[in-house]
Amino acid sequence: MYFETEEEIRRRITRRYRRWMWFFVQFFLTIPVGLFLAYALPRPFNNFFLAIWFASLFIHGLVLFIDTIKEWAIRREIERQQRLGATFDRKPKRGGRLTLGEDGELLDELVGPEDFVREQGSKDRSV
Repeated sequence: MYFETEEEIRRRITRRYRRWMWFFVQFFLTIPVGLFLAYALPRPFNNFFLAIWFASLFIHGLVLFIDTIKEWAIRREIERQQRLGATFDRKPKRGGRLTLGEDGELLDELVGPEDFVREQGSKDRSV
């Protein structure tokens, strides 16, 4: 199993926070830039630059959202694989199939393929 070093974790988290910081910088500069463009440029150019600004803001937010969703999915899958690895790496115990008979004898009830077929055949298959 691959584990990240402290430096890799630090670099990944720093990059993520830097992306979010620049998104919020762009988001909070929207009003001052819009006011500046409204008074500094003629009307057609003003609308064009504001459209580009909002499109870039939208695309930036969408990229951050998709990256965040991807990180969550990766983290969930890693946790699932670790749970599965912890479950299947252990040696199975026989305690579930060992029982005491009526005379006190220890019975090992191992279900074989014929018992499985008999169980499946006895189930009601009507839908």
